[in-house]
Amino acid sequence: MAQWLLITSVIFLASTLQSMTGFGFAVLAVPLLVPLLPPRDAVALITLLSTATTVLAWWRIRAETAPGWTWRLLTAGLLGVPLGLGALVSLPADWVRVVVGLSSLVVASVLLWSQATTASCEPVAGTPPITAQPRSPRWAIWVAGLVSGILAGGLGMPGPPIMVLLQSAGMPKHTYRATALGYFTLIYPCTLLVMGAQGVLSEQTVAAGATHLLAVCGGIVTGNAAHRRVPQRAFTLIVLLLLAAAGLLAGWTGLQGLSR
Repeated sequence: MAQWLLITSVIFLASTLQSMTGFGFAVLAVPLLVPLLPPRDAVALITLLSTATTVLAWWRIRAETAPGWTWRLLTAGLLGVPLGLGALVSLPADWVRVVVGLSSLVVASVLLWSQATTASCEPVAGTPPITAQPRSPRWAIWVAGLVSGILAGGLGMPGPPIMVLLQSAGMPKHTYRATALGYFTLIYPCTLLVMGAQGVLSEQTVAAGATHLLAVCGGIVTGNAAHRRVPQRAFTLIVLLLLAAAGLLAGWTGLQGLSR
């Protein structure tokens, strides 16, 4: 019961912060859960819950999606999912924890850069809106999708490469958000199918995920309410600090296990 309360508290916190800031459910939850659960179970659980949250979030804004981006990213991402899942299955648990810790610190740096450059990506008044045609080179889209798929299968965190790609393309915020969520809505279920085929997603994990849905919904409601009262930059700073702390915790837990 004590472990369940800790896990559902992490999920509630991650859901709250994502609702407040618009990103980061898996990025925040995975490094906080890998010290509490075997990495395979943590990644499978967060992938399952992320599927539910992204589908719900994207459905309301699906008309703003740039489909050309979504399908190119998905094609590349599907190639990367088995590679990432292979690493998750083959690497010892403590090595996965170290990788999660290092990845979280890298992600925190990427998100800090992304937030710092948001203002420069705002559309200039009087210019035509960006369409679904990519401004980035096709190879960049394929690389971002491939890396995203590897991170989805291995760590349950497909977001960072996509955020960097869309941010650098100067996509309007509403299209940026809808396109990213549209991609996640497709890549997460595909990842779950591969996990199920490989035996990583078990019936126990699905049952456990159902018990945490209330925490997800509660976090969404809490985050929406808090978003109206606290400045966005303050919440973003909280997210980045928490992510860095979670990465250090996950990495330290893994190093402790390796040193035994």
